[in-house]
Amino acid sequence: MDVNTNSDNTPVQIKAFTCYPSGDIKLYTLTRMESCWLPENRALWTHRAEPLFVMSPPTFPVIFHSCPTYVYMDDEIFRNSLLQQNDIKKEEVDQIKLLGHPKEEENSHSSIIIHFTNRPLAHQILQGDLIIDENFMRAMTYTPVPPKCFNFLETGH
Repeated sequence: MDVNTNSDNTPVQIKAFTCYPSGDIKLYTLTRMESCWLPENRALWTHRAEPLFVMSPPTFPVIFHSCPTYVYMDDEIFRNSLLQQNDIKKEEVDQIKLLGHPKEEENSHSSIIIHFTNRPLAHQILQGDLIIDENFMRAMTYTPVPPKCFNFLETGH
């Protein structure tokens, strides 16, 4: 399989692989850099190994607290304004979500999560701020909560 890494454009060399009874596979590479590159960029090479197995590219979520709820996250005008105010390209943002239902609960502020497709941009925004209608919003890393098991109503087992 011919896959080139983005850093130095050299092909990744897989020296061995193991297939487990569960169907999972483990790939063995020559260098540590290649072993780190494969899972981070799985969307670039998995469809070459198996055409039916296509993965979505990874996203890097960032959360912003105390955002005013008068904005409507699904509105394309708001999205374009947010990207333009912060000099962010449209293709670098995968999704913008408003947490909860603040309009139904009559809250004046809520939190938004922005899923970036560009890791360096997500880190840059974490170091700085985001501007929403001339207000500076502090960024934090968003860690999703593990889903609950519906059989036992417990989390993360």
